Amino acid sequence: MRLPDALAPWAGPLRALTPELGTALGPMIRRLDTMLSAAEPGAAPAGEFAGYGGIGRRGHPERLLASEWLWAQECGTEFLRRAVSGELLYLERGFVDPRPTGRVVVLVDAGPLQAGAPRLVQLACLIVLAAKARARDMELVVEVLGTDPGTRLTGDLRRILRSWLNIRLDRPPTPGQVAARVAETDAADEVWILGTTATGPRVITAREAEWTAAGASRVLVSIAGATVELPLPAPEIAVRALRGREFAAIVSTPPRPPVGPLRLPAFTGGSRYLLMRGEGPGELLSVYIPTDGRPLGRPTRHGFRGTVHAASWWGRRLIVVTLARGEFAVHVIGRPFWDAEDIGGPIEGFDADPGAMTGDDPIRPVLHVPGAVLWRIGDAWWRLCARESPVRTEQVSIAPGVGSFRDEPLMTAPTGTRHLRFTGGPRPITAVDVTDHLLGGGAFGWCAEDPTRWRIHTAPDAPEQVLHVPLGVRPIGLVVEDGRAAIVSTSAGDALVRAHTSDGDRVLGAWSDATDPLTVHPTLPLIAMRDRTGRIRVGHAVTGRVLATLAAV
Repeated sequence: MRLPDALAPWAGPLRALTPELGTALGPMIRRLDTMLSAAEPGAAPAGEFAGYGGIGRRGHPERLLASEWLWAQECGTEFLRRAVSGELLYLERGFVDPRPTGRVVVLVDAGPLQAGAPRLVQLACLIVLAAKARARDMELVVEVLGTDPGTRLTGDLRRILRSWLNIRLDRPPTPGQVAARVAETDAADEVWILGTTATGPRVITAREAEWTAAGASRVLVSIAGATVELPLPAPEIAVRALRGREFAAIVSTPPRPPVGPLRLPAFTGGSRYLLMRGEGPGELLSVYIPTDGRPLGRPTRHGFRGTVHAASWWGRRLIVVTLARGEFAVHVIGRPFWDAEDIGGPIEGFDADPGAMTGDDPIRPVLHVPGAVLWRIGDAWWRLCARESPVRTEQVSIAPGVGSFRDEPLMTAPTGTRHLRFTGGPRPITAVDVTDHLLGGGAFGWCAEDPTRWRIHTAPDAPEQVLHVPLGVRPIGLVVEDGRAAIVSTSAGDALVRAHTSDGDRVLGAWSDATDPLTVHPTLPLIAMRDRTGRIRVGHAVTGRVLATLAAV
């Protein structure tokens, strides 16, 4: 059996159900899609003006084609005729729609009042919202109200729906629980609430309206003050759906092989992902660092031909630069990202030594600016565009931006002998007689004649901070937390790690036995290392508190 053509807009999410159940829910899905679209607050913004493209028959006189003005000048009657007949031609304006940065978050009531018909309405809503999230390239997150706040259902929709169906609670959520969950979401998230008595434009409730001898046959659904009566699937298939028998099967996967050795951890971007090298030069591992103290998950392994040279997470995409057979290439793990995979070129164009790129050093960062990527080879930063030769930049250091400047990297470039120009972030700065400098946490830090006195600039309206770093140590990272800056340093031979703040110095004893170079996150107060037992350790860069560990198998 195949789905009707009328359900084509929801064909992707409906693969999580059998065609029979998808067809039975079809009338409800189509009507709910209309109601949910009407409940969204306002139309999508037109986007940013991006020039003119195309020709149309409607528009403002200032966008008339030059040929039409020629008609007006040479043959006024023909111009008037074309105007009355709607035959005049105008330039059409083009817009670039802003790309959504949030998630579609669905908060679900799994209490006793949602059993039966309301549960089927929730299932249909999840299908509709999954289709909306997919069309907007947004992540779908389902949270069951009244469960552990750390429990989130994401990823494969088939697994989301099965997990949602198996969670049934003996009491409805309280208004306080609903408010707390809503408060935990980000401002950019699109939050929907299914089944509770909460109020708001994106709250969906349902209750039985009509019954037959076999059970409920129709249901009343309310969204944003609008109420509509919808038919339910036939009792036989409805019961099978509520028992999970009409959900698509999930093919079991064989046991995963051991992780293997972990080495050279590196924070290379603004996300919470830690990258590591594996057993060979072409093996890259990635693990997400949770925010709520949960243990680290199993790292994801990626294998490439040649040597992994640089990699960074850009949103939900992993961008990897490899060197194979004398050629640099860019790989995108995730949704394709413009023409990044057309960037690269022979190593000869980068003035680099192939023998020095063996995979025995930490992974380098990859940053992006509009239409190009930036990565470091040796001591030089290179700018690469698709199908163009690489260009060596004048920058001596680059780091990801933070907050409202997260899409604008921090950069330093020389402006004269021992002078540096800091750009990106809140405000450009020129520092004179610079002997050393750091970028991190959205801040600039540098020292001049006195190598122990570091000046830190964090924000335009914030006073400049001064930190003192003793002689004989090597500053390796700059972090900012709650507006306060700190410098992380190592002693000779990386035997001792310290955090230097305005309150004094702190020795991070748990981080002084690293076998690989210590890595400091470029935007967050995080550090990571591999200890002498081969475990990866992640912790707080200022307090030294160990947040998570990951053991190789």
